[in-house]
Amino acid sequence: MLVDAARFAVGLAFLAAASFQDWRTRRIDDRLWVAMGTAGLLLFAVDGYWGGLPWEHYLILVPAAVLFYATFYGEELWTEEGFRFRPLRIGLFFTAFLALAYEGYALLPGPNAALFYRDLAIPAMILIAFGFYVMGLLHGGADAKALMAITLVAPVYPVLGGFPLIQFDPRLAGALEVVYPFSLVVLTNAALVFVLAPLVLLAYNARRGTVRFPHALFGYRVPIDAVPRFAWVMEVIVGGERKAVLSPRRTRDREEMLANLRGIGATDVWVMPQIPFIVPMLAGFVVAFLVGNVLFGLMTVLLP
Repeated sequence: MLVDAARFAVGLAFLAAASFQDWRTRRIDDRLWVAMGTAGLLLFAVDGYWGGLPWEHYLILVPAAVLFYATFYGEELWTEEGFRFRPLRIGLFFTAFLALAYEGYALLPGPNAALFYRDLAIPAMILIAFGFYVMGLLHGGADAKALMAITLVAPVYPVLGGFPLIQFDPRLAGALEVVYPFSLVVLTNAALVFVLAPLVLLAYNARRGTVRFPHALFGYRVPIDAVPRFAWVMEVIVGGERKAVLSPRRTRDREEMLANLRGIGATDVWVMPQIPFIVPMLAGFVVAFLVGNVLFGLMTVLLP
């Protein structure tokens, strides 16, 4: 439980710092993710040592570290010009494969088979995070890097006293650690938090007395000369009238849109905040530790 408390503290501190950077500048220093992932690898080693786990268990650190650090350092094998032969990079990937293969050979079959499958989920989640980025499911590179770092900081479902509040049968919990790793729980929790954004905006607009549907579910009203830097303009002029744009396109010229609004005498405008996904990920991390797997919890209630 002490290591899990350390994991919670480390993850909370780094994700809070990343959220602050992302909110202010929409940029996050890669050194933050490198430090967070490194701390996760150290906690993983400490946890294994205190748990008296077999030495082969530590071999998973090789593919985990190689895949994680390769995201930040070195030259890619595939570029716009095609494949490039990078002996050092290829050698590291091959070493990672050998370490993983030997761990599987040593632990399978046997009493530690479940440990190997749980370990296997770590490099698998790093690759999944990269895949999510390539497929566009995670729109920012920082989101994918955050998911990788969270995977290293919390590779297993944590236990903090009476937390998380949602508990599962031990047999199901063991299977979830393999097929639904904790970092994926953080991601789904973050998505659920993100879905609540319209309710938060509605409450904010209601407090200000500026409720107008559907605008109030997607943005808020500001003076036309005080549009926040990280916000999309939600209104355009069509036929001399103001029309709402509920899915603003980044390709629109914001200054041109504002000039058109000023041209008809508008003094205020509805804007949509550009909410960085790292902020919901921070919330999803906290919820995952304290509440648990919200999605599976809802499923067990709705589908008993």
